[in-house]
Amino acid sequence: MRNDDVASSSFVGRQLGHYTLGSQLGAGGMGEVYRARDSRLRRDIALKVLPRSLSEDADRRSRLVREAQIAASLHHPNICTIHEIGEIDGIAYIAMELVDGQSLSARTTRPMRWPDVLRYGTQIASALAHAHDQGVVHGDLKSTNVLITSNGEAKVVDFGLATRVSTVKPADITTATELSSADQHAILGTVPFMAPEQLRGDAADARSDVWALGVVLYEMAMGRRPFTGRTLFELTTAIVRDAPFPISPDIPSPFQTLILRCLEKEPARRYQNGGEVLAALEMIASPASSRQRPSRLLRKRFPYLIAAGLVAVAVVAGVLLGRTGDKSEGSRKPDGSMVKVAVLPFDNLTGDATEDYFSDGLTEEMVTQLSRLSPQRVGTIARTSVMQYKKTTKPLDQIARELGADYIVTGSARRAARRVRVTATLVQARDQAQLWSRSYDEDIADILTLEDDVTRRIAESLALTLLPAAATRSAADQKISPEAYDAYLRGEAQLTLGGHEDALHYFELVLQTNPESALAYAGIARVWFTRLGVGLVDPKDGVARAKAAALKAIELDSTRAEAHSVLGGVQQLEFDWTSAEAAYRRALEIDPSYVPARVKYSWLLTILRRSGEARPQIEQALRLDPFSAGTKHADALQALYEGRLEEAETKFRSVLELSPGFYPAHYWLWHLLHLQGKDADAFVEAKATFNAAGDHDVESALTLGYSEAAYAGAMRQAAAAFEAAGAKRFPDYFALANVYVHLGERDKALDWLERGFDAGEINTRTYLAMPMFDRVRDDPRFARLVKRMNLPN
Repeated sequence: MRNDDVASSSFVGRQLGHYTLGSQLGAGGMGEVYRARDSRLRRDIALKVLPRSLSEDADRRSRLVREAQIAASLHHPNICTIHEIGEIDGIAYIAMELVDGQSLSARTTRPMRWPDVLRYGTQIASALAHAHDQGVVHGDLKSTNVLITSNGEAKVVDFGLATRVSTVKPADITTATELSSADQHAILGTVPFMAPEQLRGDAADARSDVWALGVVLYEMAMGRRPFTGRTLFELTTAIVRDAPFPISPDIPSPFQTLILRCLEKEPARRYQNGGEVLAALEMIASPASSRQRPSRLLRKRFPYLIAAGLVAVAVVAGVLLGRTGDKSEGSRKPDGSMVKVAVLPFDNLTGDATEDYFSDGLTEEMVTQLSRLSPQRVGTIARTSVMQYKKTTKPLDQIARELGADYIVTGSARRAARRVRVTATLVQARDQAQLWSRSYDEDIADILTLEDDVTRRIAESLALTLLPAAATRSAADQKISPEAYDAYLRGEAQLTLGGHEDALHYFELVLQTNPESALAYAGIARVWFTRLGVGLVDPKDGVARAKAAALKAIELDSTRAEAHSVLGGVQQLEFDWTSAEAAYRRALEIDPSYVPARVKYSWLLTILRRSGEARPQIEQALRLDPFSAGTKHADALQALYEGRLEEAETKFRSVLELSPGFYPAHYWLWHLLHLQGKDADAFVEAKATFNAAGDHDVESALTLGYSEAAYAGAMRQAAAAFEAAGAKRFPDYFALANVYVHLGERDKALDWLERGFDAGEINTRTYLAMPMFDRVRDDPRFARLVKRMNLPN
């Protein structure tokens, strides 16, 4: 490279204005790049010294300045920031963000891992989408213009700054010796990524960037470029005329289609901008059509909502602890009970109902984090109870009375362009006094780093000491990428809605980019345990998968209450009562407001005939989750288990008043009514059970049997329907045992109980001591089953 084309590498160690140049980082047709020290701002930057030809050509220099000014307006986590453009002693320079990493081209000498291809491709597309939204075209996107940081993030450099070699005619390219050495270097490094229209002499636009992105994606996936040639003429001819080299069948088909569309010869047939490519990549990451794909703005903005939520949590906790006494164990209410806080559903102010999960996720994160900041002093009302107040018009004092809350947190979220506005307010229930309120209006860039810093600083300013568990939680959350955390939250939403397959898909998606995510493994553990409970999986397989995921989550982060809770449930199914109790107690030490663990612990104590200890647990669960059908149902089950039949009936009917479609309450009420000799009412509840569960085959069988031989006929037809369904996958052992008990056929009932035990079915192993089985309790076969439960008493 000649000294009259670019600045000499003798600039190492020299002063250029307020910049002291250090080691050379690279060189190319656009000049040489140095590490430099900015003495004014006392920071290290990357300084690009431009070719003298650009400084001497007034038109090219003015265009460069205009493009640099436009590019400097871009603010995106995947775009290298431009700080300044200037000239000293006839030498033009550009001061840029110093990126610690290596060029993407260094990684494309062989095919990259599919998760990396998808992650980096999405990040580059996101950078292009942002630039195109601002009317900025890169014009020279290529793998050497993408840097991969030490944190595994892609940074696109030289936006708007590339030499416009697209104006060089193809004939000139074939005679490269006539060009300056700088132009030759630019052409050699650029042509493989140039779109056909650029090679024909047309100006680059967003669709040209899309072509270049297609080449980069191909290069990452295949470890080579889609077009080659022994000479520049052969290469340009291939780009303009030939189809790209075939893509390996190992590459997912949707991704192959995406690349080929990017590489369409005619610009009109390509994706029209980076935003369209980004949307397609997001669809590949979440392919099922039944799943709603988060918008790219939503995906990038959610981490800020989480950050704002944690900020609010820290402040709320500080205010609470400050107003309830000193920061010791004596800082409870005068009667010694916990201070209870209800986080009402945050309002979605975007006007787009499809983004409700965005604000709902913020609500849930507020609930979780607040309960972790001071678990022994502050109790949070569970999400299942507060969500009924979504879009409510009830006054806050009425909500507080209904929930038994001492304090109410309200909030809203709105996003526009690159900014997110979150408002949170703390209200004291007894006098409606607003104790604290704050709005956050921030850019989304680097928000996960900001989250931990701001949360701790505000906590410190309020003299709130974060407990070790809370501190660990904050550190762990920061390690997950925004995309992966968004997938986790979508998995949570699907699990809440009963979409087990979708939930599992999203949690596994998290692991593709964050293989050490405790959040994801805890979610997977809950999916498998939930599927066990509703009979959707082979019991032994479900137990093994739930246990493995829970143990992995605990290994990665021992402060995950939900993972300990699932582990306790699995150990209980294995009749390891001591370990199960320890797991539940550990979950409640971490988060005393985690209702599922409290409910399961109460049930374990009930089975162990320690009702004096069980009752406080379920009562506390009811206080924390007063409007949850599941929690109220657990209370009713406890009454049934202990033989308080009339009380149990009242409680099951109370559950159904709250949630008429809650089929487990119909199921147990059916059996309870039969125990009381109310077979006509029991038949009604049996039909209601399978209607609510959507099992219309059994519902029809019940109707047919009842018309033939009343209640006994209904049970016999139901048994036949259960057995037929079980032959297709695996039987509902517990339901069959119950039906045969109703029919008075003891041997068949015991047959199904034994088979369920051997198969590891959750219901058979959990509800063996229910009063329905009193009719077979004196049978030696039943006694052997009880012995297998390894009960300590």
